[in-house]
Amino acid sequence: MCYVCVGHTEGNIDEHVYQEHLIKKNRAREEKEKDKKDAGLGKCILLTMDLEAVKVCPYSTASALYFKTKLTCHNFTVFDLTSRHCTCYWFTETATDLTSIKKHNISITQKFLERGHTQMECDSVHSAIERKLSNRIINSPCDYVSATKEARASCPYEVIQIDHNFVKNYADSSTWLYKSIRPGRKAGDPTVTDIRAILYDQDDTIKVKLNFDQDWFTLPQRYKSFDPGVFYSTLRKDMIPISASKYRHLQELKQVLPKECHNFYDTLPHKN
Repeated sequence: MCYVCVGHTEGNIDEHVYQEHLIKKNRAREEKEKDKKDAGLGKCILLTMDLEAVKVCPYSTASALYFKTKLTCHNFTVFDLTSRHCTCYWFTETATDLTSIKKHNISITQKFLERGHTQMECDSVHSAIERKLSNRIINSPCDYVSATKEARASCPYEVIQIDHNFVKNYADSSTWLYKSIRPGRKAGDPTVTDIRAILYDQDDTIKVKLNFDQDWFTLPQRYKSFDPGVFYSTLRKDMIPISASKYRHLQELKQVLPKECHNFYDTLPHKN
């Protein structure tokens, strides 16, 4: 639910704020439809991406699971609106958390829908997976992978399981071209949350729009030239350990899990 729309219905949001919100919502949708037409004509590649709602493992109706902490699992989905090809990147909390290049001489444009109205085609992927998971027992993360592969009969979703070795350290400021993507400099100037579109151009510059109808403008920060030899190290050398209490709970839950799953939980990294 959109907090602005709900707030307006309840009389807590001023009419002019609500009308401005509707204009932004409709303008973002128009921009998306235009991009879909351009992608259909081969002018660009159009991708939508989002995280599915957090999943836990193990998952079943066994009462022993109700009051135990479980392993969290995430699915980052990338959907091509033209080819309908979809890739789902599944990972657990031991691989990375959620905080987390110029190589082919292309420009990338990133656009943002209005908050509260971010419906995208990749949402249909998550809905299909949710239907497949209905009343399904999850003993290990591999069961989420299986459900994802089965969620679309024709042209099944591509599924990639990632671990900590896959995640690169893009937080290393020595690899950045810009120190910040804030479109302003001083107090009162626009901030990152005001950005509606970002253009990562071939000339190493980053340009932004604060609304879809304005011209692109270059960020008001100095930037350094791109180094084609830049190396991104892995974010972590080892898996992220779960808490001692979560590890203990997962060990206790093995009593309701098949024996072939026990080794997975035994080998999870954990704090003492």
